[in-house]
Amino acid sequence: MYRISFENGKTYIVKDNGEIEEDNNKKAVSPQVIIVTTLTREKIEQYNNKGIKIFECKESQDLCLSKVLKILFGKPKSCKFA
Repeated sequence: MYRISFENGKTYIVKDNGEIEEDNNKKAVSPQVIIVTTLTREKIEQYNNKGIKIFECKESQDLCLSKVLKILFGKPKSCKFA
């Protein structure tokens, strides 16, 4: 299971069975992966210092999550948005 966030603050939980659900937990838990639209040196340094992996994606949030899912767990049969 991975916690994935977008720069806008939206956070999702991605499970190894292909299920993706929005994380409504309001606790300040750092994500393991952050999805950014534009990668800069400052962002690399900022997230690297926190131990957060960075993924650059300019498509829709659903497509970006599907791409990250494929990278993390290989090619799933399908993505299930809960």
